[in-house]
Amino acid sequence: MSYEWFPWKLVPSSENAFVLPTPPAEADGIFSVGAIGRSNAIARFSNTGPDCYAPGVDILSADHANRSGLKLLSGTSMATPHIAGAAVIHAQRLAQNGQFSARQLREEVLANVVPVSGLSRADAGREALRV
Repeated sequence: MSYEWFPWKLVPSSENAFVLPTPPAEADGIFSVGAIGRSNAIARFSNTGPDCYAPGVDILSADHANRSGLKLLSGTSMATPHIAGAAVIHAQRLAQNGQFSARQLREEVLANVVPVSGLSRADAGREALRV
């Protein structure tokens, strides 16, 4: 099965701004992703107020310059692929029942996240992807 379109765009939410998301994160059709570490604390480089959080600190990644071929990287760009992968899995499931909307996919992804305790007031009620 191939998909020629995806109903929304994922954007990393970084720069450690303690404000609500601004463009592009607040635009229609955008799903913003923040980064959390192993202790579920918001990463120091991650914005507050994204749609959800995913692991983004010390993620094992490929590295062509390292002899082992691996390197630990941190960033919202490390968190966003977790959500992208989950979205594809949910899109495949939804597609089994025919066409689906971006809103349905968004609701499906957000229905499968878990609460993160101890977040700041700006992030109260935000959740993270369970991986």
